[in-house]
Amino acid sequence: MRLGGTSFFVAPTDPRAPNGDPPKAPHFGLEHIGLTVENLDAAAAELKDKGAHFTVEPVTFTSGTKIAFVQAPEGVLVELIQRDR
Repeated sequence: MRLGGTSFFVAPTDPRAPNGDPPKAPHFGLEHIGLTVENLDAAAAELKDKGAHFTVEPVTFTSGTKIAFVQAPEGVLVELIQRDR
């Protein structure tokens, strides 16, 4: 879905994906949001310097795609995604 020029992908959690433990039932609301970054390692270093807690450190997810997960307030996870062009 596109809102205001921004793409949003809504999908159920996948227990096989490295995105941390799924929320405990019953769960309502946002589990995680993903943000695309140009350089995941640089973004992760900057966030760590600011005290961010990573639930999943930067990792190659699939060929050409690196991801990481940062713990945000209220249990929401922020996924950082770097896709090689």
